[in-house]
Amino acid sequence: MPAVELAQGVEVEFIGSGHGAMSRSDIRLHVVNHTTYYRGHAADILYHLEIVPPTTNPPVFLREAARAGA
Repeated sequence: MPAVELAQGVEVEFIGSGHGAMSRSDIRLHVVNHTTYYRGHAADILYHLEIVPPTTNPPVFLREAARAGA
């Protein structure tokens, strides 16, 4: 997406209620950080339960899946 489009504002409705606006670039950053936070949090809970979580890193997962299928 061109930089000029990434800078464009988008009106949003927040889950906790309320309206606001974010740039497309900020929305993209939010999605990446949101996913990373919860994936890490879930893995941490599993480690505390002495359960080794599955691989959640996409490149590592794809590599391991390819090896398993070979």
